[in-house]
Amino acid sequence: NRQNRNRQNRNRQNRNRHDHAPQQQVVPASTQIKVIDFGGATYDHEKKSSVVNTRQYRAPEVILGLGWNMPSDLWSAGCIIAELYMGELLFATHDNAEHLALMERTIGPFPRHMLDRCHNSSNSNSNNNNNNNDSLAQQVFDSHGWHKMERVLTSSAMSHVRNVGPLETLVTDHGLVQLLRSLLIIDPNVRATADQGIRSRFCTPST
Repeated sequence: NRQNRNRQNRNRQNRNRHDHAPQQQVVPASTQIKVIDFGGATYDHEKKSSVVNTRQYRAPEVILGLGWNMPSDLWSAGCIIAELYMGELLFATHDNAEHLALMERTIGPFPRHMLDRCHNSSNSNSNNNNNNNDSLAQQVFDSHGWHKMERVLTSSAMSHVRNVGPLETLVTDHGLVQLLRSLLIIDPNVRATADQGIRSRFCTPST
C-alpha cells in the first residue's frame, strides 16, 4: 500500500490516471507493486472526459457531474484497497442511483454543498431512466440531502443496499479503516492526498 501511494505521488504531479483497476497492477516475487497500464492517463492541461474511472471505482463527484481531478484517483485507490482486503467489490453496482445509495450507506451522507451544486444543471450521465431535466442529485436525494431509495431504486437494488453496512462492518483492521476513511471521503476537497495516505498508521511500519 505504501508503494502504491508513493507511485501515485510520483506519477501524478500533473497527471490524472482515472482508470484504476486491480488487474492493472502486478506484484512481482519481490512484492513490489507495479502499475502496467497508463492508457487512460491525462495531464491537467488536457481536456477531460466528464465520465472517468471503471464504474465500481468511480468517485462521487464524477457520478454527480461535478468535475474531477486528482482526488478522484485517491477514491479509486481506496476502493481497490478495500476490494483487495475484502475479496469482493466495495461498490458492486452498474447504476448511478444505486451506486450513490451504496456510498451513503457505507461511507455516510453527502455534503449539502455538493448536492446544491448539482441543482442548477442537468446530469446527462444518469442511467436511471429518468428523462426529465433535473440533475441526478435532484432525482435521487431529498430536500434534506438523504437518498430517496424507496422512490428511485428497484426492489432488488433496495435489497442490495440494505444488506450493506458501514465501512467498519466490512473492514475490521482498525489501521486500514482509518486509511480507507481518509481516502473514501465524499467531498474531494477534504479527501486525503497520496502523501497523507502513505503517512497513515497502516502504511507506516511499526518501530
